[in-house]
Amino acid sequence: MAQNKRGRPRVEHLIRAIEVRSVHVHMSMSVEDAKSLSPRHSGRAWIEVRGLFDEPVKAQTEVFISVHEELDENFGTVRPAVVGHVVQMRPECRVVVGIPTRDFDRAWTLAAGGRLTHAWLSMAVPHYNSAAVPSVSFANEPIE
Repeated sequence: MAQNKRGRPRVEHLIRAIEVRSVHVHMSMSVEDAKSLSPRHSGRAWIEVRGLFDEPVKAQTEVFISVHEELDENFGTVRPAVVGHVVQMRPECRVVVGIPTRDFDRAWTLAAGGRLTHAWLSMAVPHYNSAAVPSVSFANEPIE
């Protein structure tokens, strides 16, 4: 009797529109290798987007998305490839996303200009309060 092959389980994705309530931008500068002969400045910037899901995810409607600049565009061989992760589901959903420098500059411009008013998020179904995020979008009007 032939055995049935088990394939990989299908990953179900949740897609949510987000109405942005507030945007906070952060920037920090420091000196790298201060004791060396040629010290360098090192800086980091990130955007924190706070909003509400159009439909609850695991009974949560509030979401915080932390967007960081990703200096290395090569994300390795890990599959499925993702742009971020849900790192917490309670008391609010917290998402961490890393995007390339050129795209981060565009998001920073939207945020600083007060035009980042809507977002769109695709994520795997949360398991043990975490999930993969394969796609995220930011805009100045609703994304359909």
